[in-house]
Amino acid sequence: MLVDPTSGQKTEQLPTYNAYSRDGDVTAPLVYVNYGRPVDYEHLDRLGVSVKGAIVIARYGASWRGIKPKVAAEHGAIGCLIYSDPRDDGYFGGEVFPEGPMRSRDGVQRGSVMDMPVYPGDPLTPGVGATPEAKRLAGSVYPDEWIIRGNHHDAWVNGAGDPVSGISAELEEARALGELLKQGWKPKRTIIYAAWDGEEPALLGSTEWVETPAAELEAHAAVYINTDSNGRGYFSAEGSHTLEPFINSVARAVEDPEAKVSAWKRLQATTIATGTPEERSEARARDDLRIGALGSGSDFTPFLQHSGVPTLNLGYGGEDDNGIYHSIYDDFYHYTHFEDTDFAYGRLAAQTVGTAVIRLADADVLPFDFTRLAETVKRYVDDVQTLLKRRQDEVRERNRQIEDGVFAATRDPRRRTDTRKPWPAPRRNSPATPPPFVRSTRG
Repeated sequence: MLVDPTSGQKTEQLPTYNAYSRDGDVTAPLVYVNYGRPVDYEHLDRLGVSVKGAIVIARYGASWRGIKPKVAAEHGAIGCLIYSDPRDDGYFGGEVFPEGPMRSRDGVQRGSVMDMPVYPGDPLTPGVGATPEAKRLAGSVYPDEWIIRGNHHDAWVNGAGDPVSGISAELEEARALGELLKQGWKPKRTIIYAAWDGEEPALLGSTEWVETPAAELEAHAAVYINTDSNGRGYFSAEGSHTLEPFINSVARAVEDPEAKVSAWKRLQATTIATGTPEERSEARARDDLRIGALGSGSDFTPFLQHSGVPTLNLGYGGEDDNGIYHSIYDDFYHYTHFEDTDFAYGRLAAQTVGTAVIRLADADVLPFDFTRLAETVKRYVDDVQTLLKRRQDEVRERNRQIEDGVFAATRDPRRRTDTRKPWPAPRRNSPATPPPFVRSTRG
């Protein structure tokens, strides 16, 4: 491609593949399974379609990539093909690269299909790690309390957006802290800056580092702050709810380069503009904006889920759509033409996370708010109870329609029969409720 010399070079680019996919050579009928989620197989089952002994073809999106072959195998499939549907990130969303940011017909996504929500890291050394001693910026008052900051540096191919947009901001933070040290500043707590390797295949670097000094880490790690890709748009914060008031205060202290208001104010404004009535009301009335919960998919996973370290995952984005995720087209040309073209939000990311690191390192008392945690947990309990009731109502209505002959009376005889059977009503301790949604940060 003449306008983009990087995507055309072949000497340093990985071929298209899915890491940790099982080896094999299989031939079988092909069955389309939509996104390959449990709900898609439920629909196929109602239509009398089985994937046992077949190869399924699923499109990327709507679930973690590794879920697709896992669920396919659970239903008896012997192979799984995953493709990028133009409806999701191709020409349906706008002009394709190089005329626009969306995925071209030759754009192919790479990625890992390891079941990372269950266990990330090196599968040959579960629970054990081996890394050289990390360099640390020792604290002057509380040296045994660590503030850890990380972003991965490995990419599937060229990686301008994922991860260079994030790691470059982290490097700028480190440079700025170095300048402060030259001027005589000493952090009260120890600061550790990390650039993780092997995030894309299986969160390898971060997991092995956490596993190596596991007892030491659990004794000394105060907070871990993660970033990944960064783009143009709105502030995003997910993580431990004990840090919700703290990160709101940080977002109030930095200015959005486009709106010329604080990053917090702009996020509040978009919540009011696009949120539900409840979200709009809460955004106006509540002192702080809520932060999201973390699932898996980036280097925060071993810190939060293995060692229980309070964690934040931060970044900017949401204004620019694209279709080059994990492909050869995620390069400097694309990023500087269709994403954060003047790096203004890279600068803002460095300011935001750098401010958070310094405030945490120099706080007289770490800013944990357990009242907010309790409030959020109560909301989660209420959500689960609401979900249970809604699911019970859906099952009762569906079974009643079956008993009343609704489906038999409305069935189109020229189409495949919808063989609906009664569902068991879910109970509080029943696995019949829908499978949990695993939130995944793009990694």
